[in-house]
Amino acid sequence: MGAPKTFREACCEKLNVSPDAYEPAVLWHCFPPAHLFLGKLRWRLDRGYFANDLELLRAVADCTTLDELQDEIALHYSTKPNFGFERAVLRARMSGQRLANLASTVLPPA
Repeated sequence: MGAPKTFREACCEKLNVSPDAYEPAVLWHCFPPAHLFLGKLRWRLDRGYFANDLELLRAVADCTTLDELQDEIALHYSTKPNFGFERAVLRARMSGQRLANLASTVLPPA
């Protein structure tokens, strides 16, 4: 049996994208559908707004188990909480729960 797939590798396979497209593909996959228009508009105007989300995607990219990924998500949100009207109230951000749900479909539990 070979080395386990990383979250990045598994997501690229599931979403049928190249490794270079991992971050935007997972970002939009994990974005709440009701807020997608606002998110895509914000992406066009200021990609730096999504630095917190992209940092989380980089942190979880090399995880090989669901437990490891969930620990990274918890650590990220405990040190970098969502703040500001757009992120906290309008929810124009990637959903950590959607990220965990995606991971549960592509990674083993432990």
